[in-house]
Parts: sequence; C-alpha cells; structure tokens
Amino acid sequence: MAGEITQEAIMLALGGAGVGATGAIGAQIVAAIFTAKREKKKALADEVRWEFDSVAKRRDRNMDQKAALFVRFLSTVQEIERKEAWANVISDATFKSYGEQQDQLEAMVQEVSLIAPDVYRHVYATKKNVSKMLIEKSAFRNSMRSEDEKSAAITNAEKQVQIWLGRTQVAMRAYIDHREVVWPDEEIQLERIAQMKGRPSNT
Repeated sequence: MAGEITQEAIMLALGGAGVGATGAIGAQIVAAIFTAKREKKKALADEVRWEFDSVAKRRDRNMDQKAALFVRFLSTVQEIERKEAWANVISDATFKSYGEQQDQLEAMVQEVSLIAPDVYRHVYATKKNVSKMLIEKSAFRNSMRSEDEKSAAITNAEKQVQIWLGRTQVAMRAYIDHREVVWPDEEIQLERIAQMKGRPSNT
C-alpha cells in the first residue's frame, strides 16, 4: 500500500548499501526512511499552521479596524446626546455647529456599510435619529404645535437616540463576538403600534 515501507524497499536499500551490510546498517537505513517521512509530515503541518496563523492575523487586524470604527461612532453619538440631554431648544448656530460631527457620522455609516454590513442598518438608524433629535430641538421656537406637543416630540426623539444607541452597541458586540446580528423587527413593530395608539385620530 502507498505510504508503507515494504520488505522489498528495505531489501533494495540494503542492497544499495552493499552486500556486506550488517543488521545495524539496515536498521539505520530504516530509521532514516521513517525520519524522512516524519520530517515531511512536520513540514506539511508547519505549512498549514502558518497559513492558519496568517489568516487569523489578517482577521484580527480587520477586526481591530472595525472595533475602532465602532468605538468612534458610539463615542460621537454619545457626545452629541449628552451635550443636548438637558436642552429642549438649540439655536440655529448650535445646530450648524453639529454639522461637522453629523458629516463624520455619515462617513462612518458609509464605512460600516463597506467593512461590516451586518451592522449597517443599526448605525444608519442611530445616525438618522440623532439628526431627527437635533432638528426637533432647533425647530422648537418656530413650531406651531403646543408647548406640550413640542416637549413630547423632543422627549421621544431623545428616547429614540438612547434606544438605538443601545441597540447598536448590542449589534456591534455580537458582530465582534462572531454571533448573529439581530435586527429587532418585532420590537420595532410593537413600538410603532404603541406610538400610533398614542396619536389623536385624523378622522
């Protein structure tokens, strides 16, 4: 069979070593054959291990890049959310001052879509709710709604930012841990139903 050391192979090896070869020389030849096979197997194992390590290192480097992007995104959202946590109204100048950070968020959302698409919908929804919160607060003075309605809208906008920030953190953690990233369709649907029930009828 292939891979086996046959009696014929040993005899040929002995014959090649000379008719007067002793048993000790024959044993050395057999040992050399076993050693060669063992070294070949070790070389193959080392090659496979090297390939595996190389893939793992590339994966880890990519994951480091993704984790750093996730941290930057979450930090930017948290910074905006905390700055405006106690303000129902922001001036036009303040709203414009967030332009650079909103551009940064948009750029990060696009980068996530390329290198971590499983998390894209979460970061997109979070960024969208941050923008909505800032718009609600900047439009407070000029809105024709009652004070209670405007305050309720802003409170809801702030709550949505917090909710999506939490959802995105969970999604990012799942992605980094190589677990399934879940899109909360059922939870979102229940929230929409609850919101619809709380609105006055248009009829």
